[in-house]
Amino acid sequence: AYAAVREADGDAIWRTDGQSSRRIAGPRRDWRLNHIAADRNGLWAVGGGPDGGRVWHSDDGADWMPVWQVFGGRPLELAPFAGEIYVLGEAEDGGLLWGPNPPSAQEAGGEPNWPSAPDEALDLNAVAALDRLLTNPAAGTGRAGYRDTVFSLSQAKGAGDIFASRLALEGPERTVGLIGGRVTISSKTLNRWILLWGMTLSGEGRVPPELIAEPWTAPQNSSEKYFDLPPAAMRAAAAIGQEDRATIDALIGRLGRTEDPLWLRGDAAGALSELTGRRFGYDFDAWRDWWATARTDWPQQ
Repeated sequence: AYAAVREADGDAIWRTDGQSSRRIAGPRRDWRLNHIAADRNGLWAVGGGPDGGRVWHSDDGADWMPVWQVFGGRPLELAPFAGEIYVLGEAEDGGLLWGPNPPSAQEAGGEPNWPSAPDEALDLNAVAALDRLLTNPAAGTGRAGYRDTVFSLSQAKGAGDIFASRLALEGPERTVGLIGGRVTISSKTLNRWILLWGMTLSGEGRVPPELIAEPWTAPQNSSEKYFDLPPAAMRAAAAIGQEDRATIDALIGRLGRTEDPLWLRGDAAGALSELTGRRFGYDFDAWRDWWATARTDWPQQ
């Protein structure tokens, strides 16, 4: 069992096996956690104040990553359902529900209160901090600080272009262990993975289609957690709405690679459906035949 505990020096995460308990994360003053829940994808926590807050995710309860920011009210609780996360909160004029699929205005009795698009001004000091983290071998050892910097920047307009322009930066090259050492990856790849995550959050920038088409060489791991670039690039392209010819070419080509894991081909099918509005699922032949006709009239950029 896991619990979020408010301590004198900040909020912390505790774990118990029913016989003994110990703190495994925190205390941290920046969390302000209100609720914690779990599903098969890991642990989720939500916290914040009257004007908004954050949703956090962890695989083990010890290492937490901010994944979603909510605006317009105080988040109180969260619930995983059908692979998605829903957050319950309150505002001065009533209750709020944040989630991936809000009900229609007619069903909800009014316009749903949904997280607004990023509108904060770009913090040039934060951009400089990002560049130091990407290029300084000493700074590059702190993954949590790097993730927090990218997450904070993602809330500003223009952040996606900042992340995209840094994908080619040459930073410190070393091997990084993740998920308790069950996954190893190069620091350069991890840096680019986090930049793509930032582009996904911001919904801006441009994903190089060649990242979608990179050969899949990652060995299977027991946690089924991967920090390689093709799935991150596909998610980012779908979030950005990057629907040019080169991107669709790369996605259809990815779907046709029968040597890829089925879930990876499913990511390609999902991104294709998101970008084109077509619903051919895993049917590579149907995608290929449709694209042979549609490609000529499709936007080049």
